Amino acid sequence: MNLLRLAAQLTRRDLRSGEVRVLVLALAVAVAAVSGVGFLTSRVDAAMQRQAAELLAADVAIESPNALPADWDGQAERDDLLSARLVNFPSVVFQDGRSQLVQVKAVTEAYPLRGVLRYANEVEGQERVADAAPAAGEVWVERRLLESVGLKVGDSLPLGRSTLTITRVLRYEPDRGADLFQIAPRVLMAWVDLDATGLITPFSRARYRFLAAGAPGAIQSFRAHVSDRLQAGQRLLGIEDARPEFRSALERAQRFLGLAALGAVLLAGAAVALAAHRYRQQQTDMAALMRCFGTAQNRILSLYLLRLLGIGGISVLIGLCLAWLAQAGLGRVLAELFASELPPPSWRGAGIGVLTAMVTLAGFALPSVWRLRAVSPLRVLRRDLGAPSASTWVLLLSAAVALILLVRWQAGDWQLAGYALMGLLGMTVAFSVVAWTVLSLGRGWSVRAGSLRPWALRFGLGALQRRRGLAVLQIGAFATGMAVILLLAVVRVDLLAAWQDTVAKDAPNQFLINVQPDEVAPLRALLMQRGVAEPRFYPMVRARLTHLNGTPIDEITFADERGERFAHRDHNLSQSAQLPRANRLLAGWWWGADATDNEVSLEQRFARSLGLGLGDTLRFDIAGSPLEARVMSLREVDWDSFQVNFFVLMNPAALVDQPATWVTSFHLPDADHRTIPELNRRFPTVNAIDVGALIEQVRTLIDRAALAVEGVFGFTLIAALVVFLAAFQAERAERAREVALLRSFGASRSQVRRAALVEFVLIGGLSGLLASVAAWGAGWLLAERVFNLDYAFHPGTWVLAPALGATLLSMTGLLNVRRVLAEPPLQGLQRD
Repeated sequence: MNLLRLAAQLTRRDLRSGEVRVLVLALAVAVAAVSGVGFLTSRVDAAMQRQAAELLAADVAIESPNALPADWDGQAERDDLLSARLVNFPSVVFQDGRSQLVQVKAVTEAYPLRGVLRYANEVEGQERVADAAPAAGEVWVERRLLESVGLKVGDSLPLGRSTLTITRVLRYEPDRGADLFQIAPRVLMAWVDLDATGLITPFSRARYRFLAAGAPGAIQSFRAHVSDRLQAGQRLLGIEDARPEFRSALERAQRFLGLAALGAVLLAGAAVALAAHRYRQQQTDMAALMRCFGTAQNRILSLYLLRLLGIGGISVLIGLCLAWLAQAGLGRVLAELFASELPPPSWRGAGIGVLTAMVTLAGFALPSVWRLRAVSPLRVLRRDLGAPSASTWVLLLSAAVALILLVRWQAGDWQLAGYALMGLLGMTVAFSVVAWTVLSLGRGWSVRAGSLRPWALRFGLGALQRRRGLAVLQIGAFATGMAVILLLAVVRVDLLAAWQDTVAKDAPNQFLINVQPDEVAPLRALLMQRGVAEPRFYPMVRARLTHLNGTPIDEITFADERGERFAHRDHNLSQSAQLPRANRLLAGWWWGADATDNEVSLEQRFARSLGLGLGDTLRFDIAGSPLEARVMSLREVDWDSFQVNFFVLMNPAALVDQPATWVTSFHLPDADHRTIPELNRRFPTVNAIDVGALIEQVRTLIDRAALAVEGVFGFTLIAALVVFLAAFQAERAERAREVALLRSFGASRSQVRRAALVEFVLIGGLSGLLASVAAWGAGWLLAERVFNLDYAFHPGTWVLAPALGATLLSMTGLLNVRRVLAEPPLQGLQRD
């Protein structure tokens, strides 16, 4: 008979058997979990990337001190992209003898391409979402400007040679967070009115931006086209160039999603391993019969490989269908939370699902099939003969390498993948050793329990000793599954809560800059009078980096674009006698209070981008005067704190007598509308910057990422349940024979159930205890080493996990025992 036709017929027959159905179910759930996670995370990740793009009001932007080429609009249109232009520049508004520095932004009609503008019709009016940018002849202004010069909505605003009408109070711009320290109130106007104002001259301090948005592929094409045409002073901006606070939140969101997906991968592998073990046991007799009929070993191997491919193909199709339905349903829910339709899923999820199926089959089923090719024909006559234990180290090693690559792909991070694989290996070894040790120590106690009156307890303990190897396998599988579930629960509750707490409810939402030295004391007194905790002021010195280790900046080639930007931008230098509270020292040491040499501490990413380390020197130009300092330490900055943070901090002696203004930050309750106006009246040169909108953006991203992780958690739970089912199925034949013997010797159904209950409670309780220990260790490791969060494990988990394990295994196990009890004893005795 044709080998393909025979394989197809045998596969159809296999699908009618319970063992192969469990294998198909395990593999299908594995594919569904991994592909569902892939589909969902690709959609959520794209949505969060789009959310992050709001900080640019686009997917990509080009910034320049000069007007950008007019043909870029045409290039964007050819790439099927939306485009817009804007220009930012400072100006001064005069009204009834009062003046106010303002930051003017002129925008085209399509602005913003990502995000929305929000406004109010009156100072205290309800906030609304704008459906278009300001029309010709109109301006939208911030409340601060109206209060500082005594204007209201409907008044005329003189701007250069033009007079425009104030029509709305500007509440929110999506890209304002990208320019946090724009010190003046915003005036938003139409691009078409720009020329008439006469404010743009060759000497204007204007910053032009060209914005583009569209499909990822089109964006990449546009970036490639434009990057080759950038001139001096121009730079290409993406969401990775957003504020450090937002970038930090986005990176953590991606890590959380990767961790949730990784849990599904590990549980899926455990389920398939157990199902494949049972499948090999069931096929040993058939392989022996085929050998008796003279079938060649290579033909037997080819036949089983084709059958495995058939089972894998069916499982993949079922899994992909389930994954698509699951992500579609959950995607609708998340779309409402994102206030927009989620982008379509990437087919990468289907690819990783197919790869998962192939890897798990190769790693756990192929070694068993390879042994079946050499089953002795005597197996037909001698039931004690199994498949030969030929060495399969090469196959297992190749599967392990493939699994490592798969975990790396799913985790998206070598560090996270490494911790996961080390954790899995450590849990497997530890669970097996502990389970074997406990059962071995309990052997003597179970013998002494032979005189116990409770027959169920005596027999349950004895059953664990008789099936010690299988019990160790079950405890390892259950404990691993529960550990991953507990870890995901810890991530979902504890780590996510800790992450959300990184942006505190009372995080500073106001920055005060341009504070003169003689204004620091009275300003501090005013803020404390208004209930603000004593604010900390920092001097801010504008400087330009000129040399690194004595080499002029222009002669240095940096490894990446970020280093180039750091090297050629203006820097804000500051000093501090103590390490600021939102900073952590990574290398070197902090200077003493009596330090007189010029010493500097650098933020770690800043130092890495410039290729600097301890002992290196930097030279700055401050208003024409050189200042050289040596690197004494590297710092990690908590950008989520929204405290005043600096890339470059110096010791106090280094900046003595340097021209400086001062800066501080503090939290102002939303209901306080009096402090800022009073501050503006008493300190007219001090500029207040409201960053509340940016903080809200970061909190929104964190909350949505938390919801996404909770959704992904459902897939790992399904995979864990299949681990339990596969483990019970693996020992069902032996249990059926045991139950049949007990009933043949007169045991009642009730006694059998109670004995099985003791066994399940002990296995489940020990599994839960081991899982809680592993989850505690893994949770601490992830919090401290991967997510940089403070971590506290709930003590109730040490009690809840064993109770949950005992309950879950008892319910599932008794359901299987009930099915076995329904069989006649003779049928159980005839089972293989």
